[in-house]
Amino acid sequence: MAFSHALTSCSWEGCGYTRFCGGLAWGDEDGFVELILSLLAQPSNEAPSLDKPSPSSDNSATHINVKQCLRKVADGHFTAAVKVLCSLGVAPFRNDTLKALVAKHPTLTPPVMPDFLLSEPPLVVDADCVFKCIASFPKGTSCGRDVLRAQHILDAFCGEGSAITGGLLKAIAAVVNLCLAGRCPKILAEYVASAPLMPLLKPDNEIRPIAVGMIWRRLVSKAAMRGVGKEMAKYLGDFQFGVGVPSGAEAVLHSANRFLNEFHSDGS
Repeated sequence: MAFSHALTSCSWEGCGYTRFCGGLAWGDEDGFVELILSLLAQPSNEAPSLDKPSPSSDNSATHINVKQCLRKVADGHFTAAVKVLCSLGVAPFRNDTLKALVAKHPTLTPPVMPDFLLSEPPLVVDADCVFKCIASFPKGTSCGRDVLRAQHILDAFCGEGSAITGGLLKAIAAVVNLCLAGRCPKILAEYVASAPLMPLLKPDNEIRPIAVGMIWRRLVSKAAMRGVGKEMAKYLGDFQFGVGVPSGAEAVLHSANRFLNEFHSDGS
């Protein structure tokens, strides 16, 4: 209930939450599920034809890069702003782009969830932990398919929404704990755990798919890592680079690529 009041009081351009909060019966048992499904069922803007190349040009691509650069500068991401200026942009919306995305990310059957319950109690986080996780998202963090950003939630704590900050944080913490306990409604799993792909162009004319998931899944992941990250990193020690090691897996890939490039370049 606290979340619905905060969402209604905030005016978010391009977000359909305000319309839903007014007409949805939040007291209903399936109110939250109905809200999400209604939002995801909205028809998107008419997409261009896959068979027709989009009317893009070097000038328009440069204009987009400049706009993105200014946005990154406004968010204080100066390194990212420089990278954006050199970006080749997004791959055109056509059949070969779609085929390349499917080749890199083929459709798989959903994983089978275990029927038994774990003997260990699930991780439980409090409202203070949830707030720190929300605030830890970098400024300007992109949204998933539900259009909700971390900044939207932070904005709900300000202004008129500050009166219900405590209740709102408790409500969000309850949702996070629900997911940590493995009790997220199965009907929402397809949307919460999935992410749209953004096909960025690479210098070799290949594409690099960038996936941006929903803020809720990322928030749950942050809360889980905050709860067990240090303990797991200490337990695993120096035998891994994926848990509690910032950019560890990425560093391994870059090191391996550098080694292979040097190996092939010297002819040995």
